[in-house]
Amino acid sequence: MEGDDIVHEVQGKILHILFLSLTTFKLPPCQKQIFDGNDILVGMNTLNTAHTSEVTPPRPNVPVLVRTKNVYKTWQHVSDSFPKPFRFGLGGKIENLFLEILEIQFLATFSQQREKIELITKCVIRLDVLKFFMQISWENKHLKEKIYIPISKELDQIGREVSSWKKFLGNKNSRKG
Repeated sequence: MEGDDIVHEVQGKILHILFLSLTTFKLPPCQKQIFDGNDILVGMNTLNTAHTSEVTPPRPNVPVLVRTKNVYKTWQHVSDSFPKPFRFGLGGKIENLFLEILEIQFLATFSQQREKIELITKCVIRLDVLKFFMQISWENKHLKEKIYIPISKELDQIGREVSSWKKFLGNKNSRKG
């Protein structure tokens, strides 16, 4: 019985030694970091004092970009009802393609002529891949027909608009050359 008490006393002493050794190290975050951490916000406010709503550039009002944003909003509502085992595989792939297409279209609106043609070509390819994965999800019954058909029609229209945009830029480029 007395041997059991000795073991507990030794273990208790060892625990105190371990905790004491931790106090010599500086453990983040310290009190100063927590309470004086607003220096980043203060710095951000003082860096760009000339920024006002009048100076902010207007948002691009490219019809194909607006249409793509609207289809993506529809997809966001649909993706919640996507079957759970496929939501992050096939559903995630579709989500990433939508975001990539939106990014490419946005970048193309502000790019130079040569870059714009390359970006729009990439956008056409990504749209075709997106349509392919949407078709796979419909064929595998992950998307209902009443959801797939309207999104598919919108994606077809977006494809026509992007192709027209590319054709317009190609004609404009050939007139210069």
